[in-house]
Amino acid sequence: MIYAGDHSPTEKDEIITGTTRDDGARESIVEPAADEPYVKPVKVKPLPVCIHSGKAMEEERMMRFVIGPEDVLYPDFSGDLPGKPMWCSIYRETLQEAVAQNSFAKASGKTVHIPENIMDQIDLGLRNQALAMLSMCKKSGHLLTGAEKTEQVLKSGKAGIYLTAAAKDADTREKLSFLARNARVVDMFTSEELSKASGANKVFHAAMTRGGTTERFFSHVKRMNLFRIQTNDPKQQADKHDR
Repeated sequence: MIYAGDHSPTEKDEIITGTTRDDGARESIVEPAADEPYVKPVKVKPLPVCIHSGKAMEEERMMRFVIGPEDVLYPDFSGDLPGKPMWCSIYRETLQEAVAQNSFAKASGKTVHIPENIMDQIDLGLRNQALAMLSMCKKSGHLLTGAEKTEQVLKSGKAGIYLTAAAKDADTREKLSFLARNARVVDMFTSEELSKASGANKVFHAAMTRGGTTERFFSHVKRMNLFRIQTNDPKQQADKHDR
C-alpha cells in the first residue's frame, strides 16, 4: 500500500482547462488579448477509451492490450507491442468483468483467447515495471538503502519516498515512518525485491530523493495500487486513489 502523504498537492485530480470533444480529445484554448492575433486551439492527444465502460480516462488509469498470435490477448506493459491496441480500466474488478462479459471479443469483432492467469500476468508485470524503475533510481543516485542512510535523508527533508519491507510494529519502521511524515511511504515490496533492485543485501529500509526517476517510479507504484482497488464505484475509486 501507499500512504502517509502519498500524494503531493499537484497530484490530486487536477482541473483540465479547455474543451472536451465527444471522442475524448481535449482542445486547449488560449484567449488572445484584444491587441493580439487569434490563436488556433491546440489539439491534444485523445484519451484512451475503456472497451468495457466506454469511458475515456488517463493512460495511468488504463491497461493496454493487444491481440497476438493465435488470437491470444496480451497485456502490453511497454506500450509498443504490434497490433491494434485495446484499452481497459486498470481496476482489477473492471478487468475481470471485461473478461467475463467478452468485452475484448466484442471490441475486436472476433474470438479472443484470454489466458486463465491473465490477472496474475498483469499483477506481476506492473510489479516488475516498478522494480525496474527502482533499479534506475539506484543508478541515477536517487535511491539510498539501509536504516542509517534512510534516516539521514528523511531528516534532511530531501526524501520524496520512504520504502520499507519491515514489519509494521518494528521499532525502526515506526521511527522512520514518523520522520517520513512529509514524504510518501511505500511498503508494497519484500526485502528480497528491494535488495535485488538496489543491488544491496538485506534491504528493509530505503529512501528516495526527489527527482524525475523517483516520480516515474511512483507513477508505477500508483498503477499497482489502482489495480488492487476492490470496488467498481468510480467515486470510491477516486477517493481511495487520492488518500
